[in-house]
Amino acid sequence: MKRSGFNDNVLPPEIMGCDADSFASYTLDNRLPHIIDQIIIDNNLKPHEVENLRKLSAEIATGEIRALGGNNDIDSAQWNNYVAPYLGKKWFDVPFFFVEMYFYRRVLEAISYFSTCSDNAIDPYKVQKERELYAAVLHAKDYADVLEASRSSRQDPLKYLEFFLSATLWSNRADLSQLPRDVEIENYGIVGSESSSLLINDLPGFSRFIREKKRLNRLDVILDNSGAELLADLALVCYLLESDLVKSVYLHCKAYPIFVSDATMTDIQFTLDCLKSNISSEVMQWANKLELFIDQGRLELCHHDFWTLPLFFQDMPDDLSSAFKASDLVIVKGDANYRRLVEDRHWPISMPLSNTVAYFPSNCLILRVLKSELLVGADPEYLASCNLPDDWMTDGKFGIVQLSIASQGVVAK
Repeated sequence: MKRSGFNDNVLPPEIMGCDADSFASYTLDNRLPHIIDQIIIDNNLKPHEVENLRKLSAEIATGEIRALGGNNDIDSAQWNNYVAPYLGKKWFDVPFFFVEMYFYRRVLEAISYFSTCSDNAIDPYKVQKERELYAAVLHAKDYADVLEASRSSRQDPLKYLEFFLSATLWSNRADLSQLPRDVEIENYGIVGSESSSLLINDLPGFSRFIREKKRLNRLDVILDNSGAELLADLALVCYLLESDLVKSVYLHCKAYPIFVSDATMTDIQFTLDCLKSNISSEVMQWANKLELFIDQGRLELCHHDFWTLPLFFQDMPDDLSSAFKASDLVIVKGDANYRRLVEDRHWPISMPLSNTVAYFPSNCLILRVLKSELLVGADPEYLASCNLPDDWMTDGKFGIVQLSIASQGVVAK
C-alpha cells in the first residue's frame, strides 16, 4: 500500500534487529530469550512444549525465519502470507516490528495454544499478569475515591480529566515484557502525575478539544497492557461515561496473548471480577458501574485479528478503518501501538506527527511511555535542554501525550 503523502522511495528505513547497538538488537539478544525462560518457570508445560520453547530461544540467535506450522490454527494461513517475504532470512535481518510479532506468535505455536480447546488454552503469561494485577488492585481504592469525588463536581465535568489521563499514561510503565526482573511490580501503576518526565504535552490542547466538542458520541480506546494500566484505563472510561463527556466507549483488546502483558478479553473480565470482589464498597461500586455500562451498550469490549498481526495502521482492514472513521476520537495507548501508527522507522524526531498520521481516519490522542527508539513530533532543542540520559527512549521513564486532529493533518510533499 502506498503511504499517504510520502514517496515510498524516500521513506526512512524500518528499524531492524541488526541495527548496531540498538534496542532492537538488545531485545533479540536478551529480552526475548528471557521471556521464554519466564514462561517455562511459570507454567506446568509438557516436556515437548518446553523443548519447543528452548529451540525457539536458540533459533533467535542463529536460525532463520520459517513458516508457521499448525495448518489448522485459526490464523496460520494468514500469518504465513506475511511471513513469506522473510522466509530463510535471519531473525536480525528482518524488520523489528515484524520479528517481535512473529516471536509471540511462535511462542503460541510452541505450546500448541490453538490446538487446545479454547476454554483450556494456556495463556503463557497468565501467572505474570495475575501477579501484577493483584499488586495493582491494592491501589484500586485510590481510583475509586477520585471517581467518588468527581461525582460531587458535576458542575465542572472536566475537573478530573487531566488526573485520569495522567494516571492512564503513567500506568503504561507497567509493561511485563520490559520490566527488569529485580524491579518490584508494586512500584508501577500507582496513581499520580509526573509532568517533569512528560516530553511532549498536548493535554491542554486535548482539554480544549473536549470543551469545544462538549460531548463525544463515540470514543475508541486501543488498549495496551493488562494489570495496573488496565485499571487506570477502566477508571478513565468510568469517569468519561459517568460525567457524560462521552456517550459510548469501545475498548479494543487482543484476541489472544501477546507482548506478555497485553490485555485480552479474558484479562478484562478477570480484572472486573477482582474489582467486584474487593473489600472496598467504593471499588465494588466502580466495577458495578462498568458492568452497567456494558449492559446498557455504552461500553463495548472488542477484539480483532489485526491487533495480533504484523501490520501497521496503514494496512488496517476496512471494517476497523470504518469503525475508527465513525469515532470522534481514538486513544492510542502504548509503545507497540505507536509503532503501528507512525510505522517503526528511523524517523527524525523533528518529523511532524501530522505528516506521519495524515492517513488516519479519525482524531487521535496518543498516550505513551517511551520504550523503543522511535519518536516523531518532538522539539530537538527542547529535548537537548532536558539533559536526558543516554537511554531515555527505552528506559520507560519518559512519556508523551500527542494529539492529532484529522481535519488539520499536514501531508508531507
